[in-house]
Amino acid sequence: MVLTQAGEALLRYATPVLQQLLEAQQAIAELQQPGRGRLRVSAATFSCYLILPHVLREFRARYPHVELFVAAEYTDNAVQGLLGGELDLGIFVLPPTTHGLHVERLCQDELVVIVAPSHPWAQRRRVQWEDLATQVLITYNRASETFQKLQRELHDRGIVLKETMEVRHGTAVMEMVKVGLGIALVPRWVAREELQEGSLVALPLGRGGLKRWWVIAHVQGIALPEYARTFIALCHHWFPRLMAVEAPAEASVS
Repeated sequence: MVLTQAGEALLRYATPVLQQLLEAQQAIAELQQPGRGRLRVSAATFSCYLILPHVLREFRARYPHVELFVAAEYTDNAVQGLLGGELDLGIFVLPPTTHGLHVERLCQDELVVIVAPSHPWAQRRRVQWEDLATQVLITYNRASETFQKLQRELHDRGIVLKETMEVRHGTAVMEMVKVGLGIALVPRWVAREELQEGSLVALPLGRGGLKRWWVIAHVQGIALPEYARTFIALCHHWFPRLMAVEAPAEASVS
């Protein structure tokens, strides 16, 4: 089925109207049955696996009757899902543009070069950008905002990667680095256990390191229900704590 020109024009107006009707239904339902509703959240893969469970556990204890839907989506898909009315909240790496979204910064992390202890770079203090061109770079998703950010940096510096190897799971990336198949760029907090046990070595990239901002976003101008605001507050609590270089003791939000 293909929309006519008139249908395409109508769709632009119908989408926000339908979204507003859904918000009105949710607001009425919340007034009639406080603590009930639906929350659709998207988060990038690593945060889904390692951080979001802490948020969800505490959220579920407070709002046992809120229906939760969680999707693992990278930045571009999450932004489209928010703007298309398919998601209520998105957690992702800050993209170049966030038009139409209300964005709150959660915390900043650093991508580091990880190598095996037997790698020639293992005794270095840092890796220079141009050094990346001499190695096989193992990555877990070329469509992610992180990889796109890396590509932009390399392009601006005139650096061409020698070879890349794509693996669709972060743990597999680290296992391949351990056996010397290449190097990888991962968040330091993701490889925390491997770094502590000495099975991997982490090196900053360049003088200032490669940092990125994690954010939580929703469509601009939308009034969020209380439980959604609580979810955002929990993210502000847990993400900075669990993305810290040293893992802190657990604590809940009061």
